[in-house]
Amino acid sequence: DKYRLDIDDMLKAGNIGVPYQIFAVFKERYYQRIAYVNELLEQDFDFTKDEYFNLDRKDETYAKTEDEQNEVWRKYIKSELLSYLLDDKTLEQAKENLTKRYDRYKTSIQQYNSADVYQIFMNSYMESLDPHTSYFNPITAENFDIEMSKSLEGIGARLSKDGDYTVVYSIVPGGPAFKGDELHDNDKIIGVAQGKDGEMIDVVGWRNDDVVQLIRGKKGTLVRLNVIKAEGGLSSKPQVVEIIRDKINLEDARAESKVYEFIKEGKPYRLGVINIPSFYKDFKNAQNGNEDFNSTTRDVEKLIADLKTKEIDGLLIDLRRNGGGALDEAVELTGLFVNHGPVVQVKDYNNRIHQEDDKSNQVLYDGPLTVLTSRLSASASEIFAAAIQDYKR
Repeated sequence: DKYRLDIDDMLKAGNIGVPYQIFAVFKERYYQRIAYVNELLEQDFDFTKDEYFNLDRKDETYAKTEDEQNEVWRKYIKSELLSYLLDDKTLEQAKENLTKRYDRYKTSIQQYNSADVYQIFMNSYMESLDPHTSYFNPITAENFDIEMSKSLEGIGARLSKDGDYTVVYSIVPGGPAFKGDELHDNDKIIGVAQGKDGEMIDVVGWRNDDVVQLIRGKKGTLVRLNVIKAEGGLSSKPQVVEIIRDKINLEDARAESKVYEFIKEGKPYRLGVINIPSFYKDFKNAQNGNEDFNSTTRDVEKLIADLKTKEIDGLLIDLRRNGGGALDEAVELTGLFVNHGPVVQVKDYNNRIHQEDDKSNQVLYDGPLTVLTSRLSASASEIFAAAIQDYKR
């Protein structure tokens, strides 16, 4: 309640010190809880004693004192240990697993930086005004652009975490790492250097996002990775892998097609299916006049042209896992199946209504068409599906 009536005025004045103060208190309390958990895990628990603990804390009252808080945590940790015991783990194994879990929690909080705190606060503030508006820090914005464009400049490797180590989760087919064939799944990256002479920076214990930022870079530039090979284990000697960065298209995240053959009432049919995982578009390259930019509509156009050569009898658009994306792509994609006309209306914050129309005046496919959706289909998917239905396609 301390800042309830002041925080909006502070924000207008450009004073954002309060969110950092709040996070500092949260961080301190977080460390106190983890320290207490470690104390509990050094103690013995009596599992023959009848005790009750409600894991759903939504309707429970807040602890008023530190002793009450400690008692809640004691029962919670006892409950977690009991779950491991019921899963045929020994008490020693259960305590070891929980110790590792809370060490990971502590490391995660330690790695938060000022940009993370600012993003959390700004998103909380924006959500109170408009649930559809978000603030992106530079790294989040870059990842969003990659998701929308389905392309990036880098080495073509997906990374994950294994404790303190950055691990290669998979290699993108056709990318520089794939072509070089020196970096493979489950290899551990322990250092990153720029160019031939750049300093090798130790990245053990770093956040995944920060390691990725070091590895990504402009097309044609060199990055050197200090790698522990998966087959050698942690005790093996690291190897330096040199990779020239390039542009990578994330083909497995783009629209794709298949043809299914079946027989109905003695007659053979060929059904073309196009799976669209999202409505994506490379806005940057499109705005720069690059004619070879990625987009959902462009990819689907090529897929339909290919399916036509295979003489399909009908087409199914699969949007079951499509959570949306670029609105103009939903409008343009609709234009592949209808002649022309309105697709959607958008109302802005001043209650002005803008109508988005299909202006192509050309139908790419006019055969039998089905759009498949699910509860996971949202936003642009719903707009496209509704437009196709309204035009009775």
